[in-house]
Amino acid sequence: MKNAFFLLLFLFAVSFSHAQIMGEDEVYLDGDKIEAKFQGGDLNTFYEFVMKNLNKTKIEKEGQLLCSFTVNEEGSLKNIRIVKDLGSASAFEMIRVLQLSPKWQPATRNGKPVATTYTIPFTFKRKRN
Repeated sequence: MKNAFFLLLFLFAVSFSHAQIMGEDEVYLDGDKIEAKFQGGDLNTFYEFVMKNLNKTKIEKEGQLLCSFTVNEEGSLKNIRIVKDLGSASAFEMIRVLQLSPKWQPATRNGKPVATTYTIPFTFKRKRN
């Protein structure tokens, strides 16, 4: 039940996230862009990975933790940042888990790998008795 609750919160929160190509001098070329994929799945699969590896006792309070990272051309997570934290222990724990992430299938544009930045919210609520 607890995992289902977190999954519902994630699905709601993901609707507000976005992906973009970073850079000041971006040129958007014609061609289809295919988003990066975690382990051949989607962001829900990534969310499950995070929740499985996250030490939830390090989450200091309820609220939304917002993280940002770039999936580079090789599929590695780089530029990991906590945009909004729930305390320093929460932030360090999320960074630790994101660094554990296996390689993603990188995004492509015109068949060539491109770096893509994601900003993903994670919402945490305490279990009520």
